[in-house]
Amino acid sequence: MYKLSKDYETLYLFIELGHTPIAFVDYHSSRDICQVKLFKDKSINFTSRGIEYGGIDCLKDEFIKECQRLNVEWVLPLYADKKKKNKFVLY
Repeated sequence: MYKLSKDYETLYLFIELGHTPIAFVDYHSSRDICQVKLFKDKSINFTSRGIEYGGIDCLKDEFIKECQRLNVEWVLPLYADKKKKNKFVLY
């Protein structure tokens, strides 16, 4: 079993560190699984199977608004401590 989170600030940090987390987004009247990825041009996209659910430039405030718009819930790492910025252990 995995835990889901709506802690978008930690998700932003996780992505900045180069991780590509799995998330769930609202799509039409259902939920879909996707990956959240930071690209070289500093944009962040929510994609799955060739569908882009959302994307923004790499600004924290814009990212959080986009997460709220998409109702993002992401698979929470086993250990996520904001004080130790590079310490994440996945399930």
